[in-house]
Amino acid sequence: MEKRYEYAADFTPDENGDIVVTFPDVPEAITGGEDFADALAQAEDCLSEAIQSRINDGEAIPESSAPGVGQVLVPVEITTALKAAVVERMKAQGVKQVQLAQAMRVDGREVRRLLAPKHRTKVGALELAMRVLGGKVTLVVEDGETDGALKA
Repeated sequence: MEKRYEYAADFTPDENGDIVVTFPDVPEAITGGEDFADALAQAEDCLSEAIQSRINDGEAIPESSAPGVGQVLVPVEITTALKAAVVERMKAQGVKQVQLAQAMRVDGREVRRLLAPKHRTKVGALELAMRVLGGKVTLVVEDGETDGALKA
């Protein structure tokens, strides 16, 4: 089963010319910016914070809907997305942190840190956790907006 951690967002100009960003699938994530580039950067941060908050509070991570007309897909920051994936797989399988620690052959404190939303975690440790839980992590790199691309 494949799951993508990116969410459709509405970018709506307000009366001041700023852009308000909302996520239909993550209603608590609302932000904005002075222009599209600023709003997109703020949206990426806001979305990741919302997902981190859901992990921290033990709340479900919402499924991502296909983008509608005029919507933009915004990705969750990579380590936050990996933590969400590990937490979701643990819940689905009924795996406790102590069981994951034993399967990974690490101390229980390391697993607590691994799952802590604000803790800096190495991607390799999260990949290992997914493998132990029977999952696989792949990375897809796609062409994106050209505004930030370096020009020769």
